[in-house]
Amino acid sequence: MPTEDFIVASKSPIAGITPPELAFIRDHIESLDEKSARRLAERLERVAITNSTLGVSTDEFPQKTEEFRNEIIYMAYVLRVRLGDVELGECTDPEFNDWVKTIEHASLDDPDINERFDSHAGMFFTNRDKLTFKIITGRLLARQAFYHLRSTYKICIDSIFDDVPAMALGKILTRAADSCVFSKIGNHFLFQYFRGYLSPPRCALLNVGETPFKEIGEQLDDECNKIVRPITDTLCKDQFIVVDWKTCKDALKFILAACILKEIIDDEVTIFVNTEMSYAEEKDVPCLFASTSFDPFDLPFGIIESDKKHDQHNSHVWYTDVDYSVYCVLIQYINRRASDGNSFSKILECCELEYDQIEATNPFKKYTG
Repeated sequence: MPTEDFIVASKSPIAGITPPELAFIRDHIESLDEKSARRLAERLERVAITNSTLGVSTDEFPQKTEEFRNEIIYMAYVLRVRLGDVELGECTDPEFNDWVKTIEHASLDDPDINERFDSHAGMFFTNRDKLTFKIITGRLLARQAFYHLRSTYKICIDSIFDDVPAMALGKILTRAADSCVFSKIGNHFLFQYFRGYLSPPRCALLNVGETPFKEIGEQLDDECNKIVRPITDTLCKDQFIVVDWKTCKDALKFILAACILKEIIDDEVTIFVNTEMSYAEEKDVPCLFASTSFDPFDLPFGIIESDKKHDQHNSHVWYTDVDYSVYCVLIQYINRRASDGNSFSKILECCELEYDQIEATNPFKKYTG
């Protein structure tokens, strides 16, 4: 197999990259023709935003660390510069590093930010200022995820919805919240909730399940305790009952409700927050998403479903803008996940049947009636 075919080829659209492969790519990158370079750049970019294991070491590849993941996006950027997709200037701006540290909350669509970024970003590959390198790498990841999601997924919004099962689910969640301490899912609620406060570059640098508290502390600084303590020190039921669920369109409140569902369901409930949304391509089932500072779909939350076989043809996000939209999204998700005998089907029965029609062995019956 020719060199360029070997390093460009992949078994699937989101196949991972191993450390030996990356070393091979680094050694042969100058030998690629334009077509192969473009294919490789696309593969590296897509892997970097859709494969959640790139920065996680294994027994086979202990080199798979955060630095390894960052090197992948670096190689993609080098290829884009070489192809002329990104114009690299003289990189002589002595204030560039300081400027980069001020752009965390800037819009991903801000043309002035992106123009300056594209013109000078090569500087951080040379100087490797640690904090600048971190933020700018996160920005590359976040921006690539933003445009990939917007170009790959269709948006489906339902304005007509049967809210009877949704309201029944709301009653179940309300009663579950009364005693919920997240003993099953542990800190997952806090991890996902506080991801919602992170700027896209910081969020994109975290692995799935990784604690966001260090990033929250660095980003919010003196304001951190004002955000964190009310959530960590308040009981789940007290957080839940103060929400006006009829009008709620808040992504953070959606995370609270979704995590209560995750706590009482025996099957997997996956909730992707902000830049994690592109990881849906690893999943064979629909997932939930919540979007705060990172919003490629202009939707606060919903269902994201990737069609691996047909790629762009059937991959979509789903949302409803009716009253009680949090409950409606969650009941739609339960409907999509329900199959014979699983816990989704059992909770669905409790939402659709009268109390005396629900089997006594149904574990969710205690939340109804």
